[in-house]
Amino acid sequence: LRGVFDNTPDFVMVVDSKGLIQFINRLLPQYTMERVIGSSWLSYVPLEQQAMLIAALDKVLTTGQASNYEVNTPAPDGSQLWFSNHIGPVRRDAAITGAVILGRDVTEKKRTEAQLMVSDRMASVGTLAAGVAHEINNPLASVMANLNLAARELTEQAEKLGLSAEFSEVREELHDAREATER
Repeated sequence: LRGVFDNTPDFVMVVDSKGLIQFINRLLPQYTMERVIGSSWLSYVPLEQQAMLIAALDKVLTTGQASNYEVNTPAPDGSQLWFSNHIGPVRRDAAITGAVILGRDVTEKKRTEAQLMVSDRMASVGTLAAGVAHEINNPLASVMANLNLAARELTEQAEKLGLSAEFSEVREELHDAREATER
């Protein structure tokens, strides 16, 4: 049985009815067996998650019904570790004397999900940007065509009237407007 516990990829913990750890098959690197055995399992999770865990243990101890939950806890390097847990009753002579907690490290899964969410958002932003660009390009195409037409008409009329020099400033402004529209 010890070989099974030592080789399972999950954390296996047995707590008594007070939530004190009686057995654990593996530890995170920053802990020792001497420190963990006999301590409260709640001391290893952030304070804001403890109410949920107390409720889960109470449910198991009073009803005998198993429960599932996820928790996150800080890692030694400051990052977050995520665990998907299953908590079930431990019975002795039909009496519930504690609970067994199976914890699976799902940190990589959570990180991958977070990256997929960011990628999804970026794809949505890209789609939105493409739509906005399309909506802007349609009227700009008309503006560019009209600027080109105005420049051509001005040049033709100025040449017919012999006023090319007088309209050079207007032609330059039309040229600047076309460049700005193309950008």
